[in-house]
Amino acid sequence: MDELKIRKRNLWMFPLGTVGRDMMYNLVTNFLLTYILFTKGLSAAQLGAITAIMVAARVFDALNDPIMGNIIEMTHTKWGKFKPWLVIGIVLSCVVVTMVFSTSLKGWNFVFLFGVFYFCYSIAYTMHDISYWGMVPALSSDAGARDQYTSRATLFAGIGGTLAGIVIPMVTTGAGTIGGSAAIAYKVVAIVICILAPAFLCFTIIGAKERREPVKAKADRSSAGLMKVINTIKKNDQLRWIAVIFLIQQVGNGIAIGGIGSTYIYFTYGYEGGLYSLFTTVGMSATAFLMIFYPMISKKINRKPLMNAMVVISTVGYALMILSRIIPSVAFVLLTIGYMVSNFGLYSYYLIMMISIINTVE
Repeated sequence: MDELKIRKRNLWMFPLGTVGRDMMYNLVTNFLLTYILFTKGLSAAQLGAITAIMVAARVFDALNDPIMGNIIEMTHTKWGKFKPWLVIGIVLSCVVVTMVFSTSLKGWNFVFLFGVFYFCYSIAYTMHDISYWGMVPALSSDAGARDQYTSRATLFAGIGGTLAGIVIPMVTTGAGTIGGSAAIAYKVVAIVICILAPAFLCFTIIGAKERREPVKAKADRSSAGLMKVINTIKKNDQLRWIAVIFLIQQVGNGIAIGGIGSTYIYFTYGYEGGLYSLFTTVGMSATAFLMIFYPMISKKINRKPLMNAMVVISTVGYALMILSRIIPSVAFVLLTIGYMVSNFGLYSYYLIMMISIINTVE
């Protein structure tokens, strides 16, 4: 199979793999707390414990991510270094996600289970997430091809996340609730997504073809460690500054966008799925255009001016979201349009940063 055929094949097989993964990510990130609030009846102290667990897990991720990346880098099998961790990670993720959305436990027993779940989920999701995006440099050494792989994978990730964001509210709230109960509905949704996630990832595992590096000597591999990862970041000034910018962008995104989720929409505009589905659909629609046309845009506009433009666009989106609190008569319209505009800017920024990191590390 020549290089052009491999590239065309990879441009479908690699991106398709993330559709189900991002359905799962959307379920856990945007709906787990909603599921807990509406089905578990926890006290203020128990909800406080849930919050503390989530914060601790995020701190844990800061250490877990580079360690997992280092483990993946030291892995050498006949299936490569990425695909074994894709399999292990997605299987473990499906097990723990199904477990937490299916349990009948309540009170402190559920809080304990949630603590076990969240840390296991963080480890398992990191396994297949770092492995998935780490494959991009292994698919091609050409910068243009990497732009295509990253932008198309981000597009398919958006498709998976958006589909979950549209469908989940419609089948877990209001008249369309599966089984007439949110608890039953979320259990069914979790099981379906945990079937779809590994099914889609099979496209990547079976269909994507990597460039294989020669296996390094055992002595070289054993010298690698967390300090080596940290020293690599310290010595690479480009990577260091990109990491700092990425950190600031992600913190800002979490503060500004993370709070505008299903729970906020339900409590502010009513507990039914249609409005949140509309919010999600419109909010994510602008990003589809970006993901499809980014390779062409990147050829005409350099990354630095493009990033500057996207910062301005995101700011406009945030301003509209703030206005939604000032003008109640059109609050939902302004909130949704603001979310769409800010999402467009943020996803573009995220995409540029992802590609920059991949090229810098390589």
